[in-house]
Amino acid sequence: MKRPSFVFLLVTTSMALVAGCSSTANTPPPTQQDQDAIRDQFIPCWHFPTGIERPENYRVAVEIEISRAGKVTKWTVHGEETLQLSDPTYLAVMQQAVNAVNNPSCQPVRFPPGKYWPSITVVFDPGNLK
Repeated sequence: MKRPSFVFLLVTTSMALVAGCSSTANTPPPTQQDQDAIRDQFIPCWHFPTGIERPENYRVAVEIEISRAGKVTKWTVHGEETLQLSDPTYLAVMQQAVNAVNNPSCQPVRFPPGKYWPSITVVFDPGNLK
């Protein structure tokens, strides 16, 4: 009788792995409040260049992959337009955002109790510095 239960557990676990489920399957997607809380952890490490005209034009979205221990393991900048990539000011702002997510002083990332997302997008917006 125990053998069929074991086989069922093994098949269920295997099916979950094949389906791409993980231990985060029960964690709902991050709310805006969750994203803001994680972003706020990086703000002390984000050094937005001073003296930029119209800073609201320089938002940078960085998708980060985070280990369970809270270490950023990978990052990808999203949404950059061709014109932005030719703008040295945007490149400087983007570099500062990347530096912030990689700065050991702003890690480990702390998640809300009972929640964990292996990847999340952090939006660096000068409006958040006020």
